[in-house]
Amino acid sequence: MSRNLRISLACLGLPLALALASCGEGTTTVTPSSPTGSSSGAVTTTPTPTPAPTPTATPTALKCELPERPDCGASCCFEGGGNPYVGVINDAQAELERTRPDLFETNGSLKVDEVTYTRILAEKITAMTGICAVGGGLGSSRSKDEVGLKRDNNSSTNVDVIIGSTNRPDILGVYTCRPAAF
Repeated sequence: MSRNLRISLACLGLPLALALASCGEGTTTVTPSSPTGSSSGAVTTTPTPTPAPTPTATPTALKCELPERPDCGASCCFEGGGNPYVGVINDAQAELERTRPDLFETNGSLKVDEVTYTRILAEKITAMTGICAVGGGLGSSRSKDEVGLKRDNNSSTNVDVIIGSTNRPDILGVYTCRPAAF
């Protein structure tokens, strides 16, 4: 075998070996040597495309799964009782302050009326937690500055969520209703 032929084969063999070694890691383009045995030595490697990231699920709003009860009026509600919803109400109020600045004045008081605020707050509580909640001013068992909450139909809790004198959101008085008032 002539020397030129051996050199040509060696020059062809190296790029071929590189191409086979990178199999699965992208595509390789090899420029063959010229008939005289010289090679440009150009090897072009195309990187493997990065897979698209897996999309994250958008959280869906939760909803109340309990059947509605008739409003029992003030006859089934009494002042006092524990408030198991303090954290839930606080989280929903903070979320509204963050995402709905249109509801608030710069001093923190409400730009909207009490019924509108308690309705929006109740919707936020249910969407965030699945706890059944209704705004105030609906029915005779809740005043317009209260939110009613329930986890079952055995009882519900009405919570005053607006300080009347300053029209600012807060968590105040509690009324317990047996059975649930909504």
